[in-house]
Amino acid sequence: MIIGRKYWFKKVKSQAIERLSFRGWEEVRTIAVVVLQEDQELSAVLDKVADAWHHDNKQVQVLRVSRMKMTKSKASLREHNTIYWNETNWKGIPNSSEFNEFVNRQYDVVLHLCKQNDGLLEFLPYLFKTGILVGPSNVDMDAFDLQIQLENRTWKEVFQEIENWLKKIKNVA
Repeated sequence: MIIGRKYWFKKVKSQAIERLSFRGWEEVRTIAVVVLQEDQELSAVLDKVADAWHHDNKQVQVLRVSRMKMTKSKASLREHNTIYWNETNWKGIPNSSEFNEFVNRQYDVVLHLCKQNDGLLEFLPYLFKTGILVGPSNVDMDAFDLQIQLENRTWKEVFQEIENWLKKIKNVA
């Protein structure tokens, strides 16, 4: 199974969507954030940050990735914009219609804030249509345009650093 997974990962990586242009933080209108569902501290901070960005006319979409498996008995507890660990095709790529809608939108910025990069998380950075992709510094260096240190920091500090860096970047074609 590992050989097959490596093959499909290499194929997804080679077919990665080319980045759109990024014209600076002032021009950003859409932001996608990918987080682990189980990180409650991040969820609390993200709600505050998303509300602040909303007041700056920035639309924030959140995709939560759950390490739990979805079963028919749990279907009534299903959360909106949440991908469950077992909702992938045989290649390991998520295949739900909700996921496809989320990934097929164009975003000015995508924040991939998952400290681990295993399972379906390793495919995600290569699937987004975005101007700039921000991710953790300790994972796949080819996947992200800007990498931020997530370890040993509060989420508030992480969001402040991301916003500061994005304000400094003026034009990426």
